[in-house]
Amino acid sequence: MRTTSAARLGHIVRYLKAIQVRLQRQSHDPPKDQQKAAQVAPFWHSYLTKREELRTKGRVLVELDELGWLIEELRVQTFAPELK
Repeated sequence: MRTTSAARLGHIVRYLKAIQVRLQRQSHDPPKDQQKAAQVAPFWHSYLTKREELRTKGRVLVELDELGWLIEELRVQTFAPELK
């Protein structure tokens, strides 16, 4: 939370609601949840790999942080599109 900008903190409630929606839907149709997760996973893994690579070099890229937030938005669109 300390490293999250004030602008991003306003989205945390929506992300938490999206998690709640996902968990409810997952309990009814786990295979569908797995299919959706497979769509997002490559982006998330690439992000984590690049972030770790930069961290070990002592570098931080604001653009990479933005990519992480965009992936969170992709998760919302994938698992709880009604939350926009």
